[in-house]
Amino acid sequence: MWNTAVLAQKTVIDAQHGGIIGLSVSPQGQQQVVVAGRQVPTEAYQVVTPFVAGNVWYDDAGRWVKALFEKDGELMEYRLVA
Repeated sequence: MWNTAVLAQKTVIDAQHGGIIGLSVSPQGQQQVVVAGRQVPTEAYQVVTPFVAGNVWYDDAGRWVKALFEKDGELMEYRLVA
């Protein structure tokens, strides 16, 4: 998810369980995300696999800035801080 190239894929390698799994990506439009204390315009995408679902955000340069995933009822949030 750290590289925008994954957004064009229909399958990915599942590094945790092994094998190839399906991937569904849906654009969610532009959203603002706080990076290093300032608002940054981003493009958001919903991402779904058989094991995890959530959203990822990329800035105008295609740089990953945030991810929010749900797995087994737990939320995991990752953010670019610098």
